[in-house]
Amino acid sequence: MFFKTKDNLIFSYILEKHKCSENIEKCMELVVDRFLNTYYNSHVVEFKGDLSPFHKFEEAFNHYFEI
Repeated sequence: MFFKTKDNLIFSYILEKHKCSENIEKCMELVVDRFLNTYYNSHVVEFKGDLSPFHKFEEAFNHYFEI
C-alpha cells in the first residue's frame, strides 16, 4: 500500500509489490496532481458527501492505466 499526501488530502493505493515500478509511481503522482487540479477547488474544499462529480475522473485514470 502506498500513500501520498497533498493539500491535507491522503491518497492511498494498493499495488502488488513485484509489479510496482518507477513508472507506476510516477503515473500515480500524475493522477493525484490531475485529480487535485480538476476537483480540489470545485468539489474537495467544500465536500458534502456527493461522489457523483468524481465519476468522470475514471476516464483520466484510464489515460494512465489499463485495468
